[in-house]
Amino acid sequence: MPEQVSALWRRIEEIAREKHGLRAYIVLQGAGVSATTVRLLRLGRPPKTATSREKIAEALGVPVEELFQIADEGRD
Repeated sequence: MPEQVSALWRRIEEIAREKHGLRAYIVLQGAGVSATTVRLLRLGRPPKTATSREKIAEALGVPVEELFQIADEGRD
């Protein structure tokens, strides 16, 4: 069964393609984001630490708040 991709990951993919012309996992791995973190992002589970969130946002070239707003809206 194919893996369901989260709205967060779709947004990350969109940003990576618009700003870098590359797939998101390539941009993120180039910035030192682990494969595990990429997988969790695909599932809609953003990192809890500010440092990890900042690394991802910086790699994509967007503010942290803008990037993770989608994920944080779904949290209780």
